[in-house]
Amino acid sequence: MMLSSKMMNLNHVLLESFAPPEIDTSDLFNFVKLSLATMNHEFNELDLGINNEDEFESLLAFLAPIENDKCSYVDLNFDGILKHIFNCSILHNWIGADTVRDINEMVMFGLCRGDIRKDQLRKTVGGDERIVELAYMYKIPLRSAAGERIRLQSDTLTFVRAVTCFPHVASLFLFKAVEFAMDGAKSVLASEQLPGAMKHSGFCGLIPKCCDPYLMKAYSFAHTAYMVDFGKMINPGDKRSLKSIALRQLDYSKSGIEKLPYSDEFKVGTLRAVGLTDPGVFKKIVDVCNNLCKVVGEPALTFATAEKNHIKNGMICFFEDDSKDVAAGEQGKKSADKLRVTSILNV
Repeated sequence: MMLSSKMMNLNHVLLESFAPPEIDTSDLFNFVKLSLATMNHEFNELDLGINNEDEFESLLAFLAPIENDKCSYVDLNFDGILKHIFNCSILHNWIGADTVRDINEMVMFGLCRGDIRKDQLRKTVGGDERIVELAYMYKIPLRSAAGERIRLQSDTLTFVRAVTCFPHVASLFLFKAVEFAMDGAKSVLASEQLPGAMKHSGFCGLIPKCCDPYLMKAYSFAHTAYMVDFGKMINPGDKRSLKSIALRQLDYSKSGIEKLPYSDEFKVGTLRAVGLTDPGVFKKIVDVCNNLCKVVGEPALTFATAEKNHIKNGMICFFEDDSKDVAAGEQGKKSADKLRVTSILNV
């Protein structure tokens, strides 16, 4: 598919930006704080001993949108979704900065509410008008009530797919507002010790393709452990073995690494910006990775390998020339600073 020069420019803005620095997002983040608090209350009220199909579906949309909407990463058309966003922006005479702001809001709605239904809007603590506005402008399908099914195409935009397509926004938000990351209850794989920036369904899209097998396994297995733990919590009646669940989720993780078009430099910069290349943090990632290794029968990793081969200048490095990691980190920090979420911590 050939992209127009205008769309290629917007593509660059969307892929390489977190948010335009001039936009005051304090109202948005006040809302997100309230909305997340509401979601956590609703989550705690669930009777997890009984499988409630509707609640499970809603939470599954937050956890694993790829399995929930029956559209695998292999079929997820990122270029198609980007073109859809571009066309909707043009239709409403929206400029690039406004579009990036909208995408940030879509990601945050995806994190805090999943693919919300129309009959759930009243639970969003004042955010219903904005959700409806975004759904109208970007043609995001909203189910009317429980039990309704909407067939999604590979290029259909949803709030949860915004998390999948723009994982850097999700990771940075959870890094700055770590108390909002959700853990699996009584997790069997101890994934609660992972950093908040890894605790969303789109994280594997940030793992660089240039990873050697050791780093690839550490990050992808650790994130898969989180997905498995969270899945076991929201669906305690799942009769599949832990191993079968983990192996299926690993397939999704591998596809996520390959599918999204971000450059390795951009991914490395993002990982540095959210603290995921710190050796102390990486040691915890290796520990969680090894918990999953036991389940699926894979050899465990040793942190000594990282100390010997991958830690340079006090950071995990992905490129043979570690100066590329440093440069990527500096650019990642500049981009991360544009998403001003610190105000949420002081509300």
